[in-house]
Amino acid sequence: MLMQKPNVDGVLVDQAGHPLDLTKLKPKAMLTAMIVSFNGDESPLRKLIGELIAR
Repeated sequence: MLMQKPNVDGVLVDQAGHPLDLTKLKPKAMLTAMIVSFNGDESPLRKLIGELIAR
């Protein structure tokens, strides 16, 4: 049986009481936002993660 390592970000948001709704995840937009964040602009990534927080 293959065991997956828990995603640190997922564990943190769950423990903080803010689970992510991954049904709203847009993979291409997330990848683009992650790449942009490597160059110092975290605002698109912050926006996408904010949209994933289940409310």
